[in-house]
Amino acid sequence: MNALINLLTKSLITVFLLFFVFDFVLAQNCYQKAELFGEKHYHLFRNPVDIDVYQDMVYLLDEGNDMVFKFDKKGELMNSFSVGPARTFAIAPDGFIYIGAVNREIRKYNENGMLILKWGGKGRENGLFMTVSDVFIDYLGFIYVNDSGDCHIQTFSKEGDFLKRIGFVPFKGGAVCIHGLLVDRKCNYYGRDPSNLRIIKISPKGEVLDEWGYEGLPLCLGNNNHLYAAQNNQLTKLSLDGAIICQWGSEGEEIGQFKSPTSAAISDNGVLYVLDAGNKRIQAFYFPDEEVAEENSQDSFQKEETYLTKAISLYSDGKLRSAIQELKATIQSQPKNSAAYYYLGLCYTKKEKYVLALQAFEQALELNRNLDDAYYQIGLIAETQEDKEKALEYYEKCTLCNGKHSLAHYKAGLILFEKENYDRSRRELEAAFWHPETLDSLSLYNVSMILGRSEAQTLKKPLGSDYIDMDNLHDYFLAKKYRPYSGFAYNEILDFYRLFFMSEIVLDEKLNKSEKYLTKAIRANPKSPEGYLELGKMYYNYFLLTN
Repeated sequence: MNALINLLTKSLITVFLLFFVFDFVLAQNCYQKAELFGEKHYHLFRNPVDIDVYQDMVYLLDEGNDMVFKFDKKGELMNSFSVGPARTFAIAPDGFIYIGAVNREIRKYNENGMLILKWGGKGRENGLFMTVSDVFIDYLGFIYVNDSGDCHIQTFSKEGDFLKRIGFVPFKGGAVCIHGLLVDRKCNYYGRDPSNLRIIKISPKGEVLDEWGYEGLPLCLGNNNHLYAAQNNQLTKLSLDGAIICQWGSEGEEIGQFKSPTSAAISDNGVLYVLDAGNKRIQAFYFPDEEVAEENSQDSFQKEETYLTKAISLYSDGKLRSAIQELKATIQSQPKNSAAYYYLGLCYTKKEKYVLALQAFEQALELNRNLDDAYYQIGLIAETQEDKEKALEYYEKCTLCNGKHSLAHYKAGLILFEKENYDRSRRELEAAFWHPETLDSLSLYNVSMILGRSEAQTLKKPLGSDYIDMDNLHDYFLAKKYRPYSGFAYNEILDFYRLFFMSEIVLDEKLNKSEKYLTKAIRANPKSPEGYLELGKMYYNYFLLTN
């Protein structure tokens, strides 16, 4: 009898050890290293509920103190700001932060915590919500709001314009309200159906395509067609078909253990940040190289360019026929080289072969969805063909990929101004003013003028009938968006005053401002002819005014 007991004991110990070793090996195959992130700031957390990543920055939403905390990649606290009661949020590709507020609003903030826009409220109509459970933003910047109180998902543009609404077709258990909304690059939706204890996959039309036996809560999508979910204090990495790839974790306070993980986000370089809500902390998991997002990165595009030195040189020298031949040869040997297609599109654009150019740019985007300049070039072609709607669409896609693309903001702002959408025009032009690196001085001057006129239109002031009001508007924008090129705007104001024969005291004040800014403009760019031209015009205007 004792021998049998000993045998059973040894068998149980062996099974336990095998299970422990298997679990340890499985966890090690999931990630290479794990550590606590931002540990010295945990005392600030009261009830952390959501986490997201933008570039190298980690953002955390804390419902307990209604705050968003912003950390750098080393876990140092960079900033924090109040957003009011909220339980979910997401960060767009251009860095704006969208909060799902408890009062059923969606609020848009910039990285410094300034409220830019809000929409929503209680209701079942388009643009209204019963319960904002999840906010998700895809790689193009479209905003998906999961309303678990109404069992619908609504899609919005970055400006809060309603675009789409879907409910769910009954499937093996009836209509569902999901939690943990995720959206892949094919616009399929994923979420947990708490009533039927399953993760479901939903088509863009709202049809339930699949159900998984796994019952966990979806946390985030990985960079290469993976989904991370949590169940019973264990994390699971799955394929988008529901197959379990690996699992790790258990209840506890050690690194690699969890108490109610509620959210996660993965960076472009493959670091998974998990909000371990019950322990009020963040854990960082470092993954093997295959988890790093290279296929759509600007870095990979720049690496591809190194293979195209000769073709790029030929394009720069205007030898378009030879450049096209070189690019086609590159594509034949490297069919996934997005840079080759991009420069081929530039060549065809120069030759005004727009159909071929569009084909090349679209192929470049198929290979690299984050290629902002390809969106911009398609927008330029659309403008050439007088298709302003398509041009605006692609300029906005460009700025979603790269919020600092001043030319795209500038072009979008001009189109919106023509369409008399003054609020959106002003926002786009202000964004161009914030990042003026790629704009020439004359474009910046035009931006300042249109900003003033756009504000005048928004305030319903009769344009051009009250120059003093126009002066104040220009002063407001130029003080708010100070640039050395502000002298251009003051010079136009000076020209306005010439019509009114204002006193020399007022004129001297305007002259001094104009001279100051124009001199700075010339110092900043001594080879720019616009600065000298405007300075000459200014002195001439002043001569006319005082003689």
